[in-house]
Amino acid sequence: QGGSRPEIGPPADSDHQPWPDRDILDERHGLIHVITGRGCPFPCTYCAAGALGRLYQPHAHYRRRSPENVIGELEAIRQNRPLHYVIFLDDTFTHPPAWIREFLPLYEQRLQTPFSAHARVDTVTPDLIRSLARAGCRHVVFGVESGSERVRKTILGRPLTDERIREAFAMTQEAGLLTTANYMMGLPGETRADVDQTLAFNRSLGPDDFGFFVYVPYPGTPLADMCQEKGYLPDQPFEHPIEPGESILTMPDLSRDDIRQYFQAFIEARQENYRRRFGSTLPAEGLEAALAQIAADARI
Repeated sequence: QGGSRPEIGPPADSDHQPWPDRDILDERHGLIHVITGRGCPFPCTYCAAGALGRLYQPHAHYRRRSPENVIGELEAIRQNRPLHYVIFLDDTFTHPPAWIREFLPLYEQRLQTPFSAHARVDTVTPDLIRSLARAGCRHVVFGVESGSERVRKTILGRPLTDERIREAFAMTQEAGLLTTANYMMGLPGETRADVDQTLAFNRSLGPDDFGFFVYVPYPGTPLADMCQEKGYLPDQPFEHPIEPGESILTMPDLSRDDIRQYFQAFIEARQENYRRRFGSTLPAEGLEAALAQIAADARI
């Protein structure tokens, strides 16, 4: 404490890291979780991946395992246990283009196992979506984050237009893939009108499901620094308990009561989405479990 930070060397080559010991993981029914890389190359202001990337400078923090290494791990898993569905946990599975173009034909030829993945809307094209579907993709999760172009561009560092987002959802849905949209609210600089835009934008996209999270500032990120500079943070902010639907920030344009009300509005919108798709709402116990998972995710 109080000394200089030790110099950080370059991260290890991903292909030289051992595969996880699946015997200690609670994976059931052939559902397998896989990470094909570390870090993220995009400069979003709220994301811990960018903060970690800055710690490693001048070394490159973002790296992917080779396609052959990932396929080899999945083939080894299939030899020892059921392999029915793969969830790729990478922040952006569809980047860089050269990697995904090499990976998908190998996966199609050698695995032919259904999978889901996360993608940014500006990394997908109709050809790539069709390639994902041919390889076995059944579900794509997009981080929309806000329905306000202003918020995305000036607060989140995600200069993505409404039109580009709509195109990505449309091409994914036309290919027969399920879509999930993820959103944040309670952002510094956000207004009630911005959150209203997010709710309306979600309705226009028509995703099969959507997630919603109250913004939590991560240490070392530009957005957390902004909260500190503007005095929005409480004392000991990074030790503050996180509760579903609650914000730790005190902001002039969006109060904590506002955020609680909007969190409830998102819950009701998701229930309506379930009612439209399945004819009934999410059971109370399922909703409680979903909220508990949201709280757990916020603490990671």
